[in-house]
Amino acid sequence: MYCWNYVVANQDALCHAPWRVPSKKDIIDIDIALGGTGENQTNTYFQIEKYFELGFIFSGRVNANNTFTYFGEAGYMLSTDEADPRASNAQNKMGHFGFTSQGWNVYPNNEIISTMTKDNAIPVRCVKEIE
Repeated sequence: MYCWNYVVANQDALCHAPWRVPSKKDIIDIDIALGGTGENQTNTYFQIEKYFELGFIFSGRVNANNTFTYFGEAGYMLSTDEADPRASNAQNKMGHFGFTSQGWNVYPNNEIISTMTKDNAIPVRCVKEIE
């Protein structure tokens, strides 16, 4: 798990070509490819099942105060983009994907509802560049 500033500064070392850290558009495209809408959704158990098939887990996160939370309850994927401008305190947030076991929610735009800041650490997944 890494914080956003580290990932942006070291993304070439984390994901070697032709792989890369996903952009916000990549996260939304993945959600759409798996049958989602690209927008935040609730009560989507069958949608989350498709993420599990890709190897996603309820990984949790590390908060800015170094406490580990939400393991087994929520999963995340960091993007290289800043937060959606609709998010409160957007300048201190990172673009990221989230999904939860409570309500089976899928959030391609998780930063809109999340309090997580760039100081939180979440998993990095690499996506392959398609030519």
